[in-house]
Amino acid sequence: MRYIGLDLHTNQMTICYLENEEYRYEVLAVTEIDTFKARLLPTDKLAIEATGNSSYVYRHCVDLVFDLVVVNTMQFKVITKSCKKTDKNDAKLLAEFLSKDILPRARVKDILDDRLHSLVDSRNKFIELRT
Repeated sequence: MRYIGLDLHTNQMTICYLENEEYRYEVLAVTEIDTFKARLLPTDKLAIEATGNSSYVYRHCVDLVFDLVVVNTMQFKVITKSCKKTDKNDAKLLAEFLSKDILPRARVKDILDDRLHSLVDSRNKFIELRT
């Protein structure tokens, strides 16, 4: 079984594959999500941090892997308090802790809730601009 940690940003993904206690890294643009999906196996476990675009990756990958964990970063202080705060290190930590099954899960909104939240957020920004 492979454990995959994915550090997600607005324009790139840093991926750490942990298999047989060996680490392999890859950096892809978010637009290359299809390339990433093609490399996933049904036995893989995948962990991503809960960020603004994690629901996008979640919807693309949830049916392709054995388990997908969206990590609640407020409860997972190992990454937020890390001294070596790099994308590669964050992805490695996600893969490592996923292999031990000790990552705190975040709630994933369904597509309707996600769109409604985005709409309300945009409305609030427009109101703040006006005042």
